[in-house]
Amino acid sequence: MLRSLYIENIAVAREMDIPLSEGFSVLTGETGAGKSVIIDSLSMLSGEKVGREVIRSGETKATVSGIFEITDPHAAEVLVTLGYEPDENGEIQVTRTLTADGRSACRINRRSISLSLLREVGEVLLSIQSQNARADIYKKSEYIRMLDEFADMGDSLAEYSEYYEAYTAKKNEIDELKKELADRNMMLDILRYQQKEIDSAKLNTVDEEEKLVKLRTKIKGYEQIAKCANLTYKALVYNEKGASCTYLIDRAIAAVNQLGDVFEDADETVQRLEEFKYELMDIGERVHDIISDDMPEDPERKLNAIESRLSQIDRLKRKYGGSIEEIRQFREGIVQKISDLESGELRIGELERELEEIKRKALAKAQEISETRQAVAARLSGEIAESLRFLDMPKVKFNIAVTRQRDKNGGYTPGANGIDDVDFLIATNPGEPMQSLGKIASGGEG
Repeated sequence: MLRSLYIENIAVAREMDIPLSEGFSVLTGETGAGKSVIIDSLSMLSGEKVGREVIRSGETKATVSGIFEITDPHAAEVLVTLGYEPDENGEIQVTRTLTADGRSACRINRRSISLSLLREVGEVLLSIQSQNARADIYKKSEYIRMLDEFADMGDSLAEYSEYYEAYTAKKNEIDELKKELADRNMMLDILRYQQKEIDSAKLNTVDEEEKLVKLRTKIKGYEQIAKCANLTYKALVYNEKGASCTYLIDRAIAAVNQLGDVFEDADETVQRLEEFKYELMDIGERVHDIISDDMPEDPERKLNAIESRLSQIDRLKRKYGGSIEEIRQFREGIVQKISDLESGELRIGELERELEEIKRKALAKAQEISETRQAVAARLSGEIAESLRFLDMPKVKFNIAVTRQRDKNGGYTPGANGIDDVDFLIATNPGEPMQSLGKIASGGEG
C-alpha cells in the first residue's frame, strides 16, 4: 500500500507531502483544488507516459516520490524477481523526475531503472481507476471474462479452448465438404482436368528441370565445344593437310629407322616415339568423343525439345506450385479431393462421428467450467454486495447470473466461452427489479 506521496512542481503544486494511513483514504475538494495533480503524480509513478506540460510553469523539472509498504505476496515476489527487495520495514521508495527537455529519470530505492521496468513495477504497486477508465464494467460481453479471471480458471479454459478449436475446425471441414458436394460435378471436372494435366507431364524426378537447364546451356555452347574438340583432334591425330602430331611422329620414326647403322639407340628411340604417338592418339580420340558421345545428332532439334519441356514445367509451376515437388504434392491433394467427392457422403458421415466425439469432450469440460463459474459467482456476488453495503447502499442487491445457453434443439453447443451466459444484475433500491449492470450503470465524479 502507498504510505506517503511527495510531489514537487507538478501543475499548480509547488510542493506537497501527503502521508497516508491504513484503510480507505478520501481526497476531496472543489474543482481546481488539485485532485488531478495527485492522479497525474500517481500516473507518473506507475510508469505512464507524461508530457513536459505537467511541469509547473517557470520550473525546469518535476519530481514525484512514493513510499510503498509491500504487503501483497505477489508484489513482493515480482519485486524480488526484478532485483528490488523491500527494506527491513518492508518498504520501497519509487521516484521519478521529468525535466523540461522531456527526459525522464526513474529510481527504486535510489537505484536507476528504465521507464519500461518502472511500468512493470507500477502494475503491481498501483491500480488507478478514474471515471470510465474501466468502461468494460458496462459491457455485458466482458462479464464472463471478469468472472473467469477472478476464478483463476486459466488452465481449464486453455484445455477447453483446445477442444473448441478442434470442434470448430472439424465443423468447418464438414461444412466445406457439404458445400463442395453441392457443386460436385463441376468440381470433379475441374479436379480431373488438373490431375490429367499434371499426369500428362510425367514429372518423374524432382531434379529434371535442373538437368534440362544444364543440358540447354551445354547445347547452346555446342558450336564452340565442337570447334575446340575438332581442333584438338586435328592437331594430335589427323589433319587433311598432314600437319598433325602423329603424322610428324610417323615421319620422325621413319627417319630414325634409317639411322639404324649409325645410331645404336635407334630401336629404343623408335619405341619411345611410337608410345608417345599412341598416347597422343588416345588423347585426341577421347577429346573427339565429346562430340559424338555428349552431343545430340541434331542439336537444334534437341534444344527446341528442351525449351518446350521447360515451358511446360514452368506453366505447371505457375498454376500448381513453385517447384516440381510442390506440383506433385498438389496432385496428391487433388487425388484426395476427388476421392472425398466421389465418396463424399461416406466421408461426411465419418467426419460427423469424429465431430460428435470432440463435442462430447468439449461439453464435458464446458459443464465442469460452468459448475465452477456458478460456485465462484455465488461467492463473489455476496462479497460485492457486502462491499456495496459498506459504501452506504444498505438495500442493494447484487447477483452474478450464470445461465447455461441451450441451442434450438434444446441441447448444448460448444461456444467460444463454453455454454454459459454471464450477467451482472443489480437492484440499488428496494422494490426495484434486478437489472443488468451495463444497462443502469452511470458515472460519478472522477
